[in-house]
Amino acid sequence: MYIFVDESGDVGSRKSSSKHFVVALFIPENPKDIRKCFKKIRQRKWKKRYKSVREFKWSASDRNVKKIVLEELAKRSFDVYCIVCVKSKIYDRTGWKKNELQPYLTGTIVENIVSKPEDDKLQLVVDKFLSNRRIEEYNRYIREKIKGVLVTGKEVSIEHMNSQSEPNLQAADMIAGAVFQKYETGDNSYYRIIKGHVKKEDIRWN
Repeated sequence: MYIFVDESGDVGSRKSSSKHFVVALFIPENPKDIRKCFKKIRQRKWKKRYKSVREFKWSASDRNVKKIVLEELAKRSFDVYCIVCVKSKIYDRTGWKKNELQPYLTGTIVENIVSKPEDDKLQLVVDKFLSNRRIEEYNRYIREKIKGVLVTGKEVSIEHMNSQSEPNLQAADMIAGAVFQKYETGDNSYYRIIKGHVKKEDIRWN
């Protein structure tokens, strides 16, 4: 089983920072089918600015592009697990470090999957945004977080990959953006497109 991980929002605590931070797990039945999906999306008649884009990203796409990508994805077979953090609540907790938020939330939602007996091997693919030293720390944190619920005999590998080269990570980015928009602005029009694929939606410290 492949699990593609991305997030939306930021971990900052300034007035200009987002109120929420979302981590989404995108679990396709067949990763190759999602790659074909994005190939099909690219073959559409786009405005000039989108014809040469190296990847589809939520933050760089207009409303029409987001809607088209999500609608095409919704036709495919995949599951979504997501966790939403209300940051004003968690940062009130003594001793919490901002750089721990993303791996903590990822580990928390991954626990829901690794505790199940299905699939002997899980491949966790994370959008690469950390230095090599931080990647090692991140991986250790995730493994430590899930070891208590990991089913005996189940293997979990963690890979950090550039999203430009992996459409499934671009899908995870779009899904995370849709969930984030629902909570941050109250606009659930994007979320409704993929709602049927969401298996778990965990809200922390609301």
